[in-house]
Amino acid sequence: MSATGVDAVVSSEHLSKWYGQVIGLNDVTVAVPSGITGLLGPNGAGKSTFMKLITGQLKPSKGGVTVLGEPIWGNPSAYFRIGFCPEQDRFYERMTGREWVTALVGLNGITDATTATAYSVAQQLVTTAWNILLAIVLVVWAFGWSGGKQLVGDSYAEAKQKAAEQQAARKEKKEAKRRAKTA
Repeated sequence: MSATGVDAVVSSEHLSKWYGQVIGLNDVTVAVPSGITGLLGPNGAGKSTFMKLITGQLKPSKGGVTVLGEPIWGNPSAYFRIGFCPEQDRFYERMTGREWVTALVGLNGITDATTATAYSVAQQLVTTAWNILLAIVLVVWAFGWSGGKQLVGDSYAEAKQKAAEQQAARKEKKEAKRRAKTA
């Protein structure tokens, strides 16, 4: 239960964030219950600053923030319980995609070795998925959708023969259309 008397998913009490002399957020006390909540305001109102504070990306200058009943700042175990899609739609220009993801997961206490292992596994999965997709595209190209479905139970030699016949038939049909246009 938050200080406002509401069972809150996110709560803040007298939360403030200053960037030098600039006030990013000033003395905000709020309790956000579960469900869908919109955060609206004009440019410079502090929406992005508030989101960065409640996701543990910024340390409050004053006050406190709890998420799911736990303080969020400096609490890596709490980071594993939340998800956040930031407003940036691209990486920093100086970083590769891998460097960006490594930096983000590093903020959550994941070691470089664990990150490298996860990256390697993900890279293998993507490569496997692309190879499977390529194989499907080749089958569809060679046999067409209905021809691909008819291959179930055929031997490799029979499938190869069907593919050659279908390809020859498509080539002949294309050639006939070309001849008809020039006649």
